[in-house]
Amino acid sequence: MDPLTHSLFGAALARTRVAKDVAFATPILVLSSNLPDVDVGSYAWSSDAALAFRRGWTHGPLGLAVLPLLLASLVLLWTRRAGGGRTPSARAVLALCYLGAFCHPLLDWLNTYGVRLLMPFGERWFYGDALFIVDPWIWLLLGGGLYLAQRRGGARLVPWAILSIVALLLLWASLPSEDRWLTVVWIVVLFVVASARGWRPPASLGRAPSWALVVFSLYAFGMVVSSRLARGVVEADLLSRSSEVENVMVSPRPATPFSKDIVALTSDGYQLGRFDWLRSPRVRLIGEPLPAPFGDERFEAAWIDPCIAGFANWARFPAADFEPTPDGWQVRVSDLRYVDPHGSRDSLGFGTAVVKVESP
Repeated sequence: MDPLTHSLFGAALARTRVAKDVAFATPILVLSSNLPDVDVGSYAWSSDAALAFRRGWTHGPLGLAVLPLLLASLVLLWTRRAGGGRTPSARAVLALCYLGAFCHPLLDWLNTYGVRLLMPFGERWFYGDALFIVDPWIWLLLGGGLYLAQRRGGARLVPWAILSIVALLLLWASLPSEDRWLTVVWIVVLFVVASARGWRPPASLGRAPSWALVVFSLYAFGMVVSSRLARGVVEADLLSRSSEVENVMVSPRPATPFSKDIVALTSDGYQLGRFDWLRSPRVRLIGEPLPAPFGDERFEAAWIDPCIAGFANWARFPAADFEPTPDGWQVRVSDLRYVDPHGSRDSLGFGTAVVKVESP
């Protein structure tokens, strides 16, 4: 999930009984909930190096064993020097560091990017395919719970106002043009949450973060179940069309819990489509199947090129375009999880790479 979701999740945990009476619980849990993402530093080498390293070592058993120990040591060192007499116990700090860090890969598992939970003992990617990596309803849920539980005061509203504006801009940018009307729904719900503080006395809202976490857990579980059921419906539909189904992803779309995108590798190639629980028919295939590149000598030569080793390990539904050059081919490889095959080919973005292959 995105850093804002991890941070709000950690801050909400800090307002529950698991962190009761622990000094600096909120910064500890916010930091530890984002801790495995220290691997973002791999982008300093290259984007391919980042694909090779991200959501691997720091999200696996060794990283989750060592990183919380390092963070707890730094926290204890800092609190004893600058804590102003509020020094939490080493046991409490260590427990919160492990709690936040262990929750991180579980949240990452929920989306389509995947996470290598066994690294370095296994390279296998695990996918939940349940939540879009940026989910504005989770922001509202967890952020709303924290907002309702905080003490009242005009100055305290400023950070929330700034955060709401940033979240709204991110939501607008992530939504396809046909779904941007959902920003209006999001704003309405935001105002309902903001005004809810006037409906109940402040003392009764202290457990709002705990309830927000409960509802979030139910929402995430429901989306996992929805994804699994939708996948079964899609597989049955494809099989009824006399296609041998090798792999299927029914992935969440931004801010639309009832609508999902379909990418399926069948005997006819890649079949794309849309799944919608609220429409009939629920499965709508888009266009003719796209040819899968497996077996094409140009693709196979590009796929083993060291310059895209990280991409090749990460890609789940690889596709390829071929453009002739004076001495061979320029192969543009992409992952259909994140690249519209009918979109522009003029620029490279996330989920794409280019390799030059010489003619034999």
